[in-house]
Amino acid sequence: MAWSIIRNHRNLSTNSHEVRRKIEGIQEKFAVDNNLEYAEHLGRLCDEIIQHPLCVEHYEVDVHWSLLDFLLTLACNPTGALRRNKEKIDILLQEHNEIAQAECLESENDHWKKVLQEDFIPLERFNKSSSDLSSWSDESSEELLATCTEAEIVSQTSHELPENPRPPRGMENIKPPQKSLPYYKYDGSSAEQRLLSTVQHSWWEKGIRTVHPQIESTNKEANFALEYHRQLKSSTSHRIRGEPETATEYSLMREIFWMFQVPLTCKFFYVNEEKITIRKNVTLTSTRPVAIGSMLEEQFLPYIRMMHDLRNFNKLIYSSDDYTPPNTLEHYAASLELLLAPIWNELLACERDLLLQRNCEINTVIRFHHKLRPTFAKLSYLHNIHQQAVQNIRQLPAHISSVHLLAALIHSNRIATTATEANLAMSLFLASVKIFLIIADTWWTEGRLDDWHNEFIIERVNEQGQSIRIREFVKNKEKAFFVPTQISKMITENSFFQMLLEHSLEAGCTLNLLYEINRIGELRSACDAIEGKLYAVFIDDVLKYVRILQKQIIEAVREAKENNRLEIGGDSTLRNDNHDEVDKACDDGVGDVPKEVATEERKADVSNNSHVDDEVLQKLTTNDDFLLLAFTMNMNLTEPNEKVGDQCDARVKYAEKNEEPTALEIFEQFEDSKHILPLEEVVLNALSRILKTRIAFANSFVMRLYSEEFDILKHLRNIRKIYLLEASDIMHQFYNKLFKQIESGDEWANAFLLTTQLDDIISTKFSDMSSLFRIEINSAFRCQTVKVYEAVDELALSYNLSTELAHMIKQEDLEAYNKVFRFLLKVKWGLATLENLPFPRSHKRKMPYAPFEMVDLLMRRLEQLRFWMLFAIQSIHFHLMTHVLQSMGEQLDEKIVKCTNLKEMVTVHRSYMNTVCEHCFLAENYSSLKLGVEQLLNLAYILRLEWNSCVKYIESNSNPLAIVDLNDSTDEADYVTNSQIDAIELTYIRCHQYLANKLNNEVYIKHNAFLLGLSTAFNTSLPY
Repeated sequence: MAWSIIRNHRNLSTNSHEVRRKIEGIQEKFAVDNNLEYAEHLGRLCDEIIQHPLCVEHYEVDVHWSLLDFLLTLACNPTGALRRNKEKIDILLQEHNEIAQAECLESENDHWKKVLQEDFIPLERFNKSSSDLSSWSDESSEELLATCTEAEIVSQTSHELPENPRPPRGMENIKPPQKSLPYYKYDGSSAEQRLLSTVQHSWWEKGIRTVHPQIESTNKEANFALEYHRQLKSSTSHRIRGEPETATEYSLMREIFWMFQVPLTCKFFYVNEEKITIRKNVTLTSTRPVAIGSMLEEQFLPYIRMMHDLRNFNKLIYSSDDYTPPNTLEHYAASLELLLAPIWNELLACERDLLLQRNCEINTVIRFHHKLRPTFAKLSYLHNIHQQAVQNIRQLPAHISSVHLLAALIHSNRIATTATEANLAMSLFLASVKIFLIIADTWWTEGRLDDWHNEFIIERVNEQGQSIRIREFVKNKEKAFFVPTQISKMITENSFFQMLLEHSLEAGCTLNLLYEINRIGELRSACDAIEGKLYAVFIDDVLKYVRILQKQIIEAVREAKENNRLEIGGDSTLRNDNHDEVDKACDDGVGDVPKEVATEERKADVSNNSHVDDEVLQKLTTNDDFLLLAFTMNMNLTEPNEKVGDQCDARVKYAEKNEEPTALEIFEQFEDSKHILPLEEVVLNALSRILKTRIAFANSFVMRLYSEEFDILKHLRNIRKIYLLEASDIMHQFYNKLFKQIESGDEWANAFLLTTQLDDIISTKFSDMSSLFRIEINSAFRCQTVKVYEAVDELALSYNLSTELAHMIKQEDLEAYNKVFRFLLKVKWGLATLENLPFPRSHKRKMPYAPFEMVDLLMRRLEQLRFWMLFAIQSIHFHLMTHVLQSMGEQLDEKIVKCTNLKEMVTVHRSYMNTVCEHCFLAENYSSLKLGVEQLLNLAYILRLEWNSCVKYIESNSNPLAIVDLNDSTDEADYVTNSQIDAIELTYIRCHQYLANKLNNEVYIKHNAFLLGLSTAFNTSLPY
């Protein structure tokens, strides 16, 4: 039954159209992915399968479509597989094309052979019969042709393979000439043999654990380690450690040198990730494991770890993909590597001596440790300096890391106890500070603060009124900026940081101004002090001062030895040798001392003379090691040209190369002196002198621009004429018209119309001041009032400031000018209001013996009150316009002329405005006086209302023919009954008394002498 179902199934065959659509879809995806050639090749392969004779003639219907459908179903993500395996597919396609071409060529050759063989005449084979007639063979022509071709092939092969000829006698072993190759073939066996014989030893090979070298010696202690272990094992019953592994001392020294280069687990050392330890049960043949372990732990392992830490830092800087260090740290890492180079060379030299073993010298661990003790000391100094300078560079911002690095290097130089340590720290500082000086030099020469890694101490900002600002170096919780207190303290208390910060803030305003007005090029061409790179000039000055110090110290020591030769104990031969040595050093020049390796005898001589030098310095300095150095620093360092040329020929080798010295070269020059030099003071003085010289030139250039080209005094006078009402003759027209518009209730708050009116009034007398001022309205809603002292508060004047003026006159200064301007307008209005009060006409032509009525008494009281208030406001007006504005304006001009830099000019102008605001009672500490003046002005407005009512009442009563308006209120009609003269008088008395007391306190308690005149005016004219 199952067989019948399989044979007689009714299932439909594969849908060819669906398979075709799948193939076309895959081809379209290939084309979209820019793989058109692969799409075309897929189509050709599918066509080959479809048109293959085996598929077409197969008894199964649509077997080719079923096969393609099966292959497409098996294929998972063809486009992704194509991207991943494109190289493999290209190789397969190339092989397929080569096979296809070979088959095509073979088939073509067979075709042409058959075509050519069609015209061949078949050869007749003769039988060896005696018949005279030849007869054709019964074989067909094809068989004859086949036999003929076979015979030809056999004959050809027989001719192609001749027998080898024998060489002549005596030349059997001579090889024929061969072509010489232009290269050498690699022979791996010799390299492996050399590795095993020179570098890798058997105790490092895997699978070999215990090696017991035997020392052939009559001394039993030569193999003490194993003998002790065997004796201990036989004499004790408890379990002890296994037999120790032993090695020769030569092997130990080789491993020590290897651990400095590439730390790996070996016989004596074990490396676990970043931790290096000593293996416990390994020793030399003559010592116990505990002894050799403690010796390696104390004498060698600390320095191996130091070298490993320094190498890891270089990897972090140069080989880390997830961290981009600041340029200062990169220069520090490069300088550190240069200073490590002599240490490497000394280690390699010791290893070379160990390998060569010249003169059969005995090399021991103790001897090599003694020989490398100065090298290890230098390595220890470098590591200590590095640990103080570099801390958490990944967590800290770039500017904190860079500035802390420089501050820590200076601190290391300050606390150094040896000359070598101090010289190492200062040479690293001089090499690392190059980036900061390059940034500063670019800032000086091009005006751009190119701080791409955000590591400089200041940054450029676009805030209003501020172009640069100091970066954060202290913890700030508001800005979520956190930095360790220790690091912040070291940075902020560092002398180099303070000096560079002061220079940056002082030069920042000047340089930004020149950059914005495009005058930085003129500064560069006008000032000779900016010629040359800042770092190159700085290094040259530092090295020059150091050479002078070294020369003076040597001369002082030589002179002291000559004067105290009999007082200094010691061998006479030693003194003569030492004296000759010092003379030779002074004659040749400090900078010309060769840097060759000295002999052992010369080193011993120098070490013996150092004790004598110390005694001389003690006698010279009176038990103060730094007194001589301080004395030399304060001496006149300038000498005649011929002496300087004799001592420092051609600025040493750095000037000859015309290159900047590296950290190693700087350190070598510092090492010419055996004493600790005041390098920090030398560096700071040299840098300060260069920066101050540049700042002085830049300030002189800027002040010349401000005085001659920008005419700053003219602009300041223009501002005072309008803001401070110094041009009162023209401003009188403007503010009188403005007061009338406000009191009339008209729509006056139009900034454009007010600006036009002001400009027209100014242009009539000062044509050069046209279009410089503009009036703005702060709030149009609050301008809907008829009270002048309230409406004036919404006015604001603005001055057309150019770029250069905006650096001096800030927006805060204009706001202060506007405060004074509005306050002066209020005082002017109060004075004009009291002066323009109209008197009744009837009083001008009153009869001599006319009756004196009650209203006349009220009018006299109002006149007296007007006189009091007029005197008070005139006193305030006189104080403001004369003692404050006029005299202080003249003083401002004198101080501006005497300014030497832009910062000082800004400070003088800011101080002037602060003083003006204080003297005009606009400062916070004079708010009580301002309140009294405003109450007085408000009382003037009330007095005018009372005055107008009284005048109106008098005029209406004095004219009997006047028409009485019945709509008038009873209050206005009966003015005498409802008069407020008593309250106004009492209010003024209190206001006058308040101002008099406040002014008296300011003068005699707070000692503000500028208020003495105003206080006298108020205290000598009391209205009670």
